[in-house]
Amino acid sequence: MPSGTAPAPYIMLRPSKLRYLYYVLVSLGFTVGGSFMIAEDIWFGWVVAGFFGLCAVVLAFTMLPGASWLRLTPEGFTICTLYRSHAFKWSEIGHCYPGVVGRRKMVLFDFADPAYSPRMRVAARALSGAEGALPDTYGMTADALATLMNDWRENRNSVA
Repeated sequence: MPSGTAPAPYIMLRPSKLRYLYYVLVSLGFTVGGSFMIAEDIWFGWVVAGFFGLCAVVLAFTMLPGASWLRLTPEGFTICTLYRSHAFKWSEIGHCYPGVVGRRKMVLFDFADPAYSPRMRVAARALSGAEGALPDTYGMTADALATLMNDWRENRNSVA
């Protein structure tokens, strides 16, 4: 951020609807495939159709207005997924960095306070290698989003 300019009061980022539409269509394709399996009297078709049908519904809900977003403010950030939100203060968060969980590149972070939910931190680190992660990159690359978040975290004290 150039010196002498005040940061915006907040930034609101939303996930790519096109990507979620792709996932919905793929899930619906597997649901149809499961239906064909059911028609052929293959019992596992119920599992396939049920699982991917549920995936399609959840992904479709994620595309609804206001269902999923990330808001960055001078005080911290708020993550909202399926209309449920959780806020973090910048003082609670250490450095944000890009990382890979499974095969997916995400923004990861660790908590600054060692007393912050110690059991959950251990479990999260065992699963992903980090104490926290954003569920989406909100139309950005993981590298660009991590850099943006670190800029907001480092400049939190410069806001009047």
